[in-house]
Amino acid sequence: MGLIALEGMEFFAHHGVYPEERANGQWFRVELELTNDFSKAAQSDALSDALDYVAVYEVLKEEMAIPAHLLEHLAHRINNRMKQEFPAIEKLRIKITKMQPPIEGKLAGISIVLED
Repeated sequence: MGLIALEGMEFFAHHGVYPEERANGQWFRVELELTNDFSKAAQSDALSDALDYVAVYEVLKEEMAIPAHLLEHLAHRINNRMKQEFPAIEKLRIKITKMQPPIEGKLAGISIVLED
């Protein structure tokens, strides 16, 4: 069993409940961890036996481009798509951070975490 982590990804997207969030867009940070059995890839050294993290990134990028009101919905949608596209994924953890939430005050962001 192993873990593949895509770390520190940033996407400009139009997620949010408020009209100005959806119209203007903002930056989101995404951390994605995928658990799968990569013992075959470790032995063969062949991409065909591995979970292709470039393909994973492309699917994530596509999903981030589709607006959602709630980060919870976005994370759920990403989880479902990843498991559909990559059946070798045994466990997934995604953290999505809205880096400029519509809150007055100083804070680094608001995050949701989904583990499945």
